[in-house]
Amino acid sequence: MELTIPSSTPQRYPPAEAFSSQQAVVEWVVTNNGTGSTSAPVWYDAVWLSTDSVHDGSDTYMGAVANPSYLNPGDSYVSSLTVTLPQGIQGDYWFIIQTDSSNHVYEHNRENDNIGVEEETHVTLTPPPDLQVEDPDFDLFSDRVVEIMRKAEEQVAAL
Repeated sequence: MELTIPSSTPQRYPPAEAFSSQQAVVEWVVTNNGTGSTSAPVWYDAVWLSTDSVHDGSDTYMGAVANPSYLNPGDSYVSSLTVTLPQGIQGDYWFIIQTDSSNHVYEHNRENDNIGVEEETHVTLTPPPDLQVEDPDFDLFSDRVVEIMRKAEEQVAAL
């Protein structure tokens, strides 16, 4: 039994562009290219965000998705995960997907093809908010402070 994430599969859709602090959808295909059926009823596909195309300890874990069922030889499934990108990042990033990330499926010397990396995603820095107070419409005289507070109290009482 051999689970793979084929590279350059047309059904794999990492987003071409995304924004920091915003959501993005990552989609991938897993195929059983082995000669036997999977032996585990459930396993998880994990997604990482990386500054390069190599899976290592510096990658950011984005989440995991359970597989839908057992897979017979030649069977595939499409999976996806909606992720929220970290705040403050920008530049080119790669989504790295690892099927059977917890090694629930015995693959006998076939674990080395369980990671898939597609084209990079360009992440644009989301502009920060710019909160501004409009010009208040009242006079700033000491005799008007009480009136303003009274109006605020009246509005609360009306609610």
